[in-house]
Amino acid sequence: MKKKKILSYVFIFSLVINLLVITVLVLNYAYSRNISLKNIISPKKNRDSPAIHKEKDEIFTRYIVDKEYGADLPHIFSNEEYSGLRRNKIKVNNEIRNAIIISSPGKLRTVINMKEEYYLDFGIYLLRTPQTSRHQIKLSVNIKNENTATCLFTKLFKKDGVENKKWCDFQVDLSPFSGKKNDIIFDIKIIDIISDSEIKDNKQLIIFLSDPLLIRKSKDKKTTNVILISIDTLRQDHLGCYGYFRNTSPNIDQFAKDKQSVIFENVISQSNWTLPAHTSMFTSQYASTHQIYRNILLKKEIETLPRILKKHGFMTCAFTTHMRVSHIYGFERGFDFFWFEEHDYANQKARVNDVLPAAANFLEKHQNYPIFLFIHLFDTHYPYDPPVPFDTTFEEKYEGNFSGYDTHLFAKVADNIFGEANNEISEKDLHHIISLYDGEIRNVDFHLAIFFNRLKKLGLFDNTLIIITSDHGEEFREHGGMHHNTLYNEVIKIPLIIKMPKQIKISNNRINKELIQGNVDTAPTILEILDIETPEEFQGNSLLPLITGIKTKGTQPIQISERLSDWDLRTYQIAVLDRKYKYIYTTFFNIRNLENFKKNNEIFELYDLCTDRKETNNLSKNMQEKIKFYNELVNGFIKNNLSINNKELSQLDLDKEQIEKLKSLGYIK
Repeated sequence: MKKKKILSYVFIFSLVINLLVITVLVLNYAYSRNISLKNIISPKKNRDSPAIHKEKDEIFTRYIVDKEYGADLPHIFSNEEYSGLRRNKIKVNNEIRNAIIISSPGKLRTVINMKEEYYLDFGIYLLRTPQTSRHQIKLSVNIKNENTATCLFTKLFKKDGVENKKWCDFQVDLSPFSGKKNDIIFDIKIIDIISDSEIKDNKQLIIFLSDPLLIRKSKDKKTTNVILISIDTLRQDHLGCYGYFRNTSPNIDQFAKDKQSVIFENVISQSNWTLPAHTSMFTSQYASTHQIYRNILLKKEIETLPRILKKHGFMTCAFTTHMRVSHIYGFERGFDFFWFEEHDYANQKARVNDVLPAAANFLEKHQNYPIFLFIHLFDTHYPYDPPVPFDTTFEEKYEGNFSGYDTHLFAKVADNIFGEANNEISEKDLHHIISLYDGEIRNVDFHLAIFFNRLKKLGLFDNTLIIITSDHGEEFREHGGMHHNTLYNEVIKIPLIIKMPKQIKISNNRINKELIQGNVDTAPTILEILDIETPEEFQGNSLLPLITGIKTKGTQPIQISERLSDWDLRTYQIAVLDRKYKYIYTTFFNIRNLENFKKNNEIFELYDLCTDRKETNNLSKNMQEKIKFYNELVNGFIKNNLSINNKELSQLDLDKEQIEKLKSLGYIK
């Protein structure tokens, strides 16, 4: 009896031990596969679509730019069946795309009623690939309808292949299947090439699938592409086509003389620095309306030019070279492809000779699509360090202490926001600084000629709407300071040259009398040229009536530019220009605090631009009635703008490296 008791205890003990061992093995398996215990006990019935990796997996979270990205724009997997697919903005090398994260073999399927002819455009990046050369990833794209099933595309990805280190782009012609309701199926497998069998182990796989796009097929070369080129810190009066005495821009000048080009003379920027000016360019809103300054993110509900064009069938892409015009501040929204690399003078990175060839390569690869291309060039922004031979084009010999990227010396003469320099600088040094700046312009001009010639060889130049402009100018002691910290004309007057598609007739190659709002007028102009409706919240005006000579009920009676301080939020300036006068108002209160607005510490300036184009004779003390008129106008303008987007703003936390970068460029103190 005693022996039986002992045996029963031993049996129970061994059973418990076995259960514990099995539990440990199951949990270990679940942990290694990143599977929850709940799914092992009660697995999901539908396992057809690939699993989406959890964001906590450190192997790929460094690639994720925006974890809150959602399906806010149409793509082929927007139906409810795939509402659970996780999409993120993924950065690979210098390019950001909206992508699906796939971490196991399987299929992605969607149904599309193709009423028109389309290309299917998609990209693949392999983050984790099979560990042995005999295992390869097989990607197939199949199309299925009532009658047939057809394999459109098959690609094998090898271990450590060249294609594994970058986005791999593919395009499939769907035109043979137009007019039908089709299933499009992405089939992803791991194949053992020796046994020709499928491997089920998902541990070998992490793939980024950039959102597949359906692009309407262009039947001929008449489809209008749009190229918007913003040359940062480019003064209008330092280009030959605007009367500059130096030969800084022979190729831009030639571009402006094209029979389809229109050059606008009386153009101002809506702000004095990069972030708010480019935001105005994309949103057609004034700085006090969109309120993007300092470390503020653009509200997601505000409509932007690339988002609108994407919705109307354009492939949208951008090449940018400064963090102020990057994903850090939300500029990638609405772009299918967003290439960003920080402009680096010391290491000669992301300069115009890198950016324009990359943009031209993109156009060549996707020339069958209607494209919106945005190019941001930072070469003409301080520090000035033009490459050979443009470093000596306008000054062969210089014997002084100033170097192209000596930020400390530059800061001494550029630190004060009202141009009261903290350090004297000799005429010789100033001449050298301006010569370097002009050399940067000449360098950009040289590479633009190569870019335009490439477009002509591709047959894209004639039918492309091309706009050359800037976000702001630059000051060289005209009012005591340097950099771009005021609202005087050397800072806010910018170039605007528009080359129209050949099918649109222009009435005049030069428009010099009308008042043009350079940044906010850009988006409405592009949309009207493309016959796309302009959103009601846009504050700018289309320039198409001026270009074609069609008279409208009236043109812009005034121009407005604002300076919202980057780091010191207590400072606000606004300039109002009409056909005769320019009024500049400065307050040292944050304009968002309306109770304190215009209480005290105000500065008033009034200039007669007809007799005082250099803005040196302040008439404010002797023209109080004029000052009162402009004050009322400014007060109503600001209150109206602040009421448009009055929701809470999204704050952006910059890291130490980003802050130091902005300090080195003179943006913050």
